[in-house]
Amino acid sequence: MTMQPVSEIRQADQIPPADLWLGRLAHDLRGPIGPLQLAARMLEGSAPLPTQLNELGRTIERQTSLLLQVADELDDLLSISLGVFRLHLVRCDLAAIVE
Repeated sequence: MTMQPVSEIRQADQIPPADLWLGRLAHDLRGPIGPLQLAARMLEGSAPLPTQLNELGRTIERQTSLLLQVADELDDLLSISLGVFRLHLVRCDLAAIVE
């Protein structure tokens, strides 16, 4: 993946509405994720709590991390759509990559 010069980046009026919507969704997801992660960390780091609360904190942390990953992937898709990133597809040996 390479970054493109600013002159090659698409203008907002050239972007399909669905792509703009996904970009907005990614942005809006980040707002509530931060406080949720903070609450989860506070549950994990506070005085000894019942096992159920500790498990709840770990579950919240894990799920918010997944949501943040989705938001990052949506941002990447928008960047590709805008032309900020251009994918260069090449054949590769998957076994070599996995090892």
